[in-house]
Amino acid sequence: MTYRMRLLAAAFAVLLTISTGSRAATQEEPFEPTMEDVSHLTCEEVWVGVAEQDDPFFQVVELLAHHILTRREIKFPDSENVAKAFGDALVKDCLDDPDELLYSVVSRSLRDTLPVE
Repeated sequence: MTYRMRLLAAAFAVLLTISTGSRAATQEEPFEPTMEDVSHLTCEEVWVGVAEQDDPFFQVVELLAHHILTRREIKFPDSENVAKAFGDALVKDCLDDPDELLYSVVSRSLRDTLPVE
């Protein structure tokens, strides 16, 4: 599977996870990233850092999205359309500039795709 396809699959999985509030599947040794661990990493650094595995990558995206949404006091809507739009924006921005901070990509993707209240 290509980088783009894996990133798209991971982003969509994150969207479903965020909208349902559940966590990613467990592993033998749980992968538990912290904001301190990942907030300064680029899209590509996170992807390579998790050995190009979808579950750990979307755990990082989920962590960042949860942090951003909590600070903005916003709840992610339970909408497949919004989830897909978020995933599409996330994938596009990471592929357009793999050296951009993943935190910035997640923040912009949320801002650009969440409905205005």
